[in-house]
Amino acid sequence: MLEALDLHSIADDRARELVRQLLTLLEDVTADLRAAQAEIQRLRDELNRLKGEQGQPTIKANTPHPPQGPLLGTGTAHAEGVGERPQNGPYPNRPGTGGTG
Repeated sequence: MLEALDLHSIADDRARELVRQLLTLLEDVTADLRAAQAEIQRLRDELNRLKGEQGQPTIKANTPHPPQGPLLGTGTAHAEGVGERPQNGPYPNRPGTGGTG
């Protein structure tokens, strides 16, 4: 948002300097606010810990697992259909599923 602001487009030198000072103040206040919010959360977690409760959980990023092993996708059980049920129908030879058994 502020990256698109061109201070040189302000003709009045005094106004330009005031806008620059206001932007600097805004950045400082924003940094202080973020630090205060982090401190408040830390204190809440500490209070909950002292009360015997758990703090906020640490949630890991949802990242895909890297491929493992040189023979990925070449498993014989999957390729032969071992352990899979038919796509259109019940499990064969199991009582109560409509199969013969």
